[in-house]
Amino acid sequence: MYTEIQIALQEYYAYEFPVNLCIHINNVNKINDGWETVIYAFVVDIEQAGERTHEELILRIYSGAGGTNDSAREFRGMRLLHECRYPVPEVQLQGDDDSPFGAPFVIMDRIPGQVMGQVMKNAPQEEIRDLLSQFCELFVNLHTLDWHPFVDSFEQFIKNDPYQFVDNWINNGKQGIQQYQLQGFTEALDWFAEQRELFPCSQPSVVHLDFHPNNILLRTDGQAFVIDWSQVSLSDARFDLAWTLVLVSAYMGKEWRDQILAGYESYHGEIIDRIEVFEAIACTRRLFIVVASLTHGAETFGMRPDTAEIMRQQMGPLSNVYNRLQTITGIKIPEVDLLIE
Repeated sequence: MYTEIQIALQEYYAYEFPVNLCIHINNVNKINDGWETVIYAFVVDIEQAGERTHEELILRIYSGAGGTNDSAREFRGMRLLHECRYPVPEVQLQGDDDSPFGAPFVIMDRIPGQVMGQVMKNAPQEEIRDLLSQFCELFVNLHTLDWHPFVDSFEQFIKNDPYQFVDNWINNGKQGIQQYQLQGFTEALDWFAEQRELFPCSQPSVVHLDFHPNNILLRTDGQAFVIDWSQVSLSDARFDLAWTLVLVSAYMGKEWRDQILAGYESYHGEIIDRIEVFEAIACTRRLFIVVASLTHGAETFGMRPDTAEIMRQQMGPLSNVYNRLQTITGIKIPEVDLLIE
C-alpha cells in the first residue's frame, strides 16, 4: 500500500522529469523527526532506453515558519560546500511551499553508515579519541575554507567591518527581546555588549551553527559527512565553536567539552582567546529559543509544533546550559528560573 509521502514523491518525480522516463519510488521510511524537519529515506529507480539507475536518497521536509528560506539556504550552502570538496551529501532537488509535500523540502544523496554520536556511546576509549580528532579536524577545516564563494549567497555580509558579526548578534538580540517581551534577557545581552570592542573578527568563516556528533555521519568506510545545514552562513567562527561546546557540555558532559576545545585548538594551531564569552552568548541564545518557543510556539522559530514538548522533556540539559551561563557571568534570568522551577 502506498503511503502519502510515497505518492507525493511519485507525483513530484513524474512532474519534474521527462515523460519518457519510467520512475519507481520505493522503500520510503521516516528516519528522523528533528526540531525543524521531518526526514525520510527512499529509493528511486529510473528506467530509460533500456538502462536503469538506482539511487538511495534523503527527503528533508521543513514544516515550520521560515522553511522556504531554510531549505533554500541549506540547498545553496551544501551545493557550495560540495563544490569546495567539503564532505557533505550532494544535494539534488529543492522546492518551496507549493510542493506536493505541502512544505519546502530538499532531496539529497543518502550516506550509508552510522551517526558519530551513536558510535561514540559504545566505542572503546581509543576509538573515541580518534573520532573526536576526526570531529575537530572537520570543524577546523570548515572554518578555514575559502569564504569568498559564499558571499553572494548571504546578502547581509558587509566587507571590512571587524565588528559586523558581534553587532548583528546584539541587534538581533534586542529585536528578539522586544518581539517576545522577554525583558529578563536584557542583562545578559548588555553584559556582552559592554565587551564588544574586545572581539573584532579578522575574517569571516563559513559556519554551521549546530555542529555536534549527532550531525556527523560515518560512512561504512570511515569517511565522515556533515549534515543539517539549514543555518549555514558567514560569521565569526567563535560563535560556531561556542555553540558546539555548550551543547556538548549540556548533553554529554564538561569533559567532552574540554576535549573538543583542546582538539579544535590543536588543529587550529592557536588558543581561542576568551571563548567563554562566546559560550555565554551561546547559552543565552539557547535559553532564549527555548523560553520563547514555550511561550509563543515553536513554529515561530521555524520548528515543528511538537518540538515544544521535546523541549519540556529536556529540562536537565537546559539547567546545565543555565548553570554554565551563571558560572561565566553571574547573571540570573527570571524567565528561565520560572521555567526550570
